[in-house]
Amino acid sequence: MKKGETRKLFGKHKALRWLCIALVLIIISGIGASAFESSGYTVSVKDYKMTWAEMALETQKNAEAYGKDVIVTYDGSNGSTDMTASTKQLSFKLLVPGNASTDHPAPGIVSVHGFYNNKEMQDAYYVELARRGYVVAVLDMAGHGSSDVTFDPSANIITATDNSGMEPVLEWLMSQPYVDESNMGITGHSQGGRTCGWLMQHLMRAGHGDYVKAYLGQANSAGLTAVLDEFGAFPETLVSGTIMCQYDEFSIVRDNSYDYLHTDQAKTLVRASYPDFQDDAVVAGQFYTEAGPVSVNFEDGETLGTQASVIYWPDIIHPWAHFSSRCVGYAVEFFYSSLGIPDGAEVIPAGNQIWQWKEFFNLIGLIGFFLLIVPAVDLLLSVPVFKSLKKGTTHVDERLPKYRGAKVIIPFWVCGILMTAITAIIFQPIFSGYRFGNNIFPPSQLYPQTSTNTIGMWTAACGVVGLVLLLVFWGVRALLNRKNENYWEAPFAPADLSSVREFFKAALLALTVIACLYLIVNLHYMIWGTDFRIWVMAVMPFEFAKIGTIVRYLPFFVFFYLVNALCNANNRFKGMAEWKSMTLTCLFNVLGLIVIVALQYYSMVATGQQAVWMFEDSSVMFAVSASLGYILLFPIIPMLIITNIIARRIYLRTGSIWVGGLLNGMLCTIIICANTFTQYNYVLT
Repeated sequence: MKKGETRKLFGKHKALRWLCIALVLIIISGIGASAFESSGYTVSVKDYKMTWAEMALETQKNAEAYGKDVIVTYDGSNGSTDMTASTKQLSFKLLVPGNASTDHPAPGIVSVHGFYNNKEMQDAYYVELARRGYVVAVLDMAGHGSSDVTFDPSANIITATDNSGMEPVLEWLMSQPYVDESNMGITGHSQGGRTCGWLMQHLMRAGHGDYVKAYLGQANSAGLTAVLDEFGAFPETLVSGTIMCQYDEFSIVRDNSYDYLHTDQAKTLVRASYPDFQDDAVVAGQFYTEAGPVSVNFEDGETLGTQASVIYWPDIIHPWAHFSSRCVGYAVEFFYSSLGIPDGAEVIPAGNQIWQWKEFFNLIGLIGFFLLIVPAVDLLLSVPVFKSLKKGTTHVDERLPKYRGAKVIIPFWVCGILMTAITAIIFQPIFSGYRFGNNIFPPSQLYPQTSTNTIGMWTAACGVVGLVLLLVFWGVRALLNRKNENYWEAPFAPADLSSVREFFKAALLALTVIACLYLIVNLHYMIWGTDFRIWVMAVMPFEFAKIGTIVRYLPFFVFFYLVNALCNANNRFKGMAEWKSMTLTCLFNVLGLIVIVALQYYSMVATGQQAVWMFEDSSVMFAVSASLGYILLFPIIPMLIITNIIARRIYLRTGSIWVGGLLNGMLCTIIICANTFTQYNYVLT
């Protein structure tokens, strides 16, 4: 094609230009994120998926071949189930820096994420620790990411201690020739920090508590206190630490994190290493040994060399520990002080961090991913099989009501305010009173994801609310304008179908776009080993085994997004710019949620208490309000805005809600199901 013809093609097809821009962003994302994840390709990054049996066998073989002082402890001797013959799989990522070799083995660190997360949520920590010369293995905890469920599905998912996956990963890592098995650390966020505690309990029961030299909990102290509750002391060589967030959604009630340094729990953790501690408060960031407070000049190669304890106390919320340069700096200082500087590695100050650049490029990819959607629909609408769906909105635009007069404006605002208020009000009882759906919609083999059950219940309820309000206020407006001969409103006109065939065409178009999107997501991960994310919001690959589960959850989200698209299409007015009406629609979708989030966190910062309001239920996990539910709102709120924009842009092209509503429902179901915890292993049927 000649240069002039190429320019003409791109000038004619705006969708093609945007598609190319989105793809370029995704390519830039992959190159940049992988470069910073590997510290400029000086760190080898590799994904593994192995069965427990394979890991046990390889650990034993390596220990014999390389003379490693490690045995397999998950054979039942640690108080849990014998897993040495299990065919269940574990997924983990291994980062090996260039300084680690057989001649100069480096300290090893096992890192684990929190509840409803996956291994990539620990990227800030594993990037910075590997960059400083530590060999880091970061795993998908059992039932998360790509790791199989290995615990009893009927057990309490919060207190189940069996088979998280840390033991096989730790012992496999210790058996590697380039790892110093006598110098190992563990760290985990939230439930991952508690899982570190279970690991220590299992190892100590098996007589191998000395396998771990350094243990740092992130936004979690429960693992450390559990070890003390069972054994009364830590191993003699263990350096223990916790990053206790001052405004932690769970610990602010459970552990009084708001004033944590004065609490008995904080003092108990310090007294485990410094029995004579009698101060009124623990000093944040201070290491305590049997001799008392000590300073460590790790930049000169000093290490603690003995049992020690430290508590960090940043003024942040629970999920921000994933994304905090301070917390990552604490982790660097902690492992430098406990494990020392790896041989052949340069000392890098704790404040010198590059993980933010990886997150930046991940964000670029996330933006590119969402930018792909509308131009992909545009291009497919030019394909003969889908061309009949491209109707536009000219047939209804002339009959849109004008945004003027009390009979139009007042019902519009009252309906919008009621919608945003009610969807926020029902959030609390669904996410707290029903304990994440376990009472009304408990997890099962067919619906195995506790959080998806609850979010599905809430979105379906919001869909009902939206549909009822649409009907009620349609009736109100019709009654108010009954004497106006020019008044015309048909709220279900955007859902009109000329035939059943048209519905299946819309569904096929939506499914085709989704298939193309996730083909790109999977290819991107295969090539660069990174996904699309920012903080707690992520678009990541999913495995074939999850398809059946995704299909079963689809009705909840498709129903909501079809109703949402219908309300969106009805919030247009003659003479009002599309961006204005679209902004108002987005506002009605999220304003109530933003208000309850603001109230929750204002209360915690100002008073040290959660904002307990309607439907208080003392049975809720850890607290009297939906701690985890509020955290889940952080990705839900931007998704509600993004999907509203997508629905409107597609509606303007098709004159129908079906393509946009179905596409958004499919997309959000996949994003949620791919990025959370399952209590049962997935089945297709």
